[in-house]
Amino acid sequence: MSEMRSLSESAEGWLRDKDPRTWSRAHFSTKCKSDLLLNNNNECFNKIILEARDKPILTMLEIIRRKVMTRLVSMREAAEKYPGPLCPRIQKKLFEIVSQSNNIWPVYAGNEKYEVDCGLGNKHVVDLLNSSCSCRKWDLSGIPCKHAVSCMQLLAVSPETYVNTCYTVTTQLNIYSHLINPVKGPIQWEHVRDMEPILPPIIRKPPGRPKQTRRKEVGEERKSGPKLSKIGQQANCTKCGKPGHNTRT
Repeated sequence: MSEMRSLSESAEGWLRDKDPRTWSRAHFSTKCKSDLLLNNNNECFNKIILEARDKPILTMLEIIRRKVMTRLVSMREAAEKYPGPLCPRIQKKLFEIVSQSNNIWPVYAGNEKYEVDCGLGNKHVVDLLNSSCSCRKWDLSGIPCKHAVSCMQLLAVSPETYVNTCYTVTTQLNIYSHLINPVKGPIQWEHVRDMEPILPPIIRKPPGRPKQTRRKEVGEERKSGPKLSKIGQQANCTKCGKPGHNTRT
């Protein structure tokens, strides 16, 4: 915060009013074992249901139901083909962490606690019993950091056994073991009696082409960059090329 204040006092003041548990890794909760800081899950779901968003309510729900049904099957079949005990991306990330732990020297302190020397006065405390490290990477993500891996190599144990169970193939199979039962078509649906028919709402078609993309929130960054203002710019007519008017005027 002191370094930020030296660069911009207004930015430092704006950030100080925010709850540090929402933006500072030092204050993140360790209950949820994840290192995701983005909202990609919602973005991916919005992209998947893009074709269903402008449909009537029953059609929209049927499209989403079928997409989720096939998604569960594909993820379950993919998890059954995983070769090791961990998911492939987690296994690849763990291999990179193991290669980074070669130049670290742990010292055993007793009760499964280690003092890990990283050089130049940089030391961390690793507690294998509680799956914790003072760098907090292991606590936040559930994947052993390089300091913890160096202690595991000293004990000649596999780092895969210390990875949180949420990343194991067994957990993935349990997650996708449930299924969405198939549904008969609307022609075979049972008709509801003793009920007045629900008429569709009056549709008001606004002018122009209907929008397909999601409405951006205030201050949300666009992929194509910020929208530039046209104030002060001089437009030329596309027919004659002269300034001061356009093709319509």
